[in-house]
Amino acid sequence: MILGDYHTHTVFSHGKHKIEDNAAAAAEKGLKEIAITDHGLRHVAFGMKRNDIPEMRRIIDKTNSRLPEVRVLFGVEANLYTTEGDIDLKPADRECFDIILAGFHKAALAKNPKDWWLFYVCPMWQDRFGYTKQAIQRNTDAYVKAIKSGHCDVITHLNYGMKTDVKQVAQAAKDYGVCLELNGKRVSMTDEEVMTIVDVGAPIIVNSDAHSKDRVGDVSVPMSVVERLGIDKNIIVNWEKLPRFGRRAAR
Repeated sequence: MILGDYHTHTVFSHGKHKIEDNAAAAAEKGLKEIAITDHGLRHVAFGMKRNDIPEMRRIIDKTNSRLPEVRVLFGVEANLYTTEGDIDLKPADRECFDIILAGFHKAALAKNPKDWWLFYVCPMWQDRFGYTKQAIQRNTDAYVKAIKSGHCDVITHLNYGMKTDVKQVAQAAKDYGVCLELNGKRVSMTDEEVMTIVDVGAPIIVNSDAHSKDRVGDVSVPMSVVERLGIDKNIIVNWEKLPRFGRRAAR
């Protein structure tokens, strides 16, 4: 079983339950760690507010003192929002979080008209009608730059809404110790792409992406892929052990 679920949402974005509820659910299911990772600040519909950060930190610290059987980490699912690999956190923001996830979301606010066109309009069109090699490389470069920046610990739901060259992303993730997520709602990669990550040796993490307390710890979707492909579960960083994320280890 997994010992930590590092991708869960609460009412601070578009989850259904409170931080305390997710933590209690994790404890009931025998998890040792959980991360609260509401959407980043540039998400138009569901992003957390910068003013919410101190309040969320206070609630998490209080929950940790009241619920010692599970460690609650303060995280964020930041938005990858430019072709240069920027995520929507300022340096001062990054210091607030124990763990930072990053991924592409269609509803994030672009940096400028060019990025809006290349990073949002084109992927939506090409996701339906097909990607050019140039577009795939541009998307790949954005992810690789985000990984190399040292500003994130986990890349979420790779290839969801924006296709990349998974081998290149996986190599960067391996080189920089960033985990690639097999997501609890959907695995948006082909079997061949998942096996590419395994063959490259990039760190793999399975998370629930829970939007309600009932789904905390539910990794049945990604684990069904793992089992079907015969992947050794021991290479999953949160399977029967607790991962040591790069940003946390550096502190």
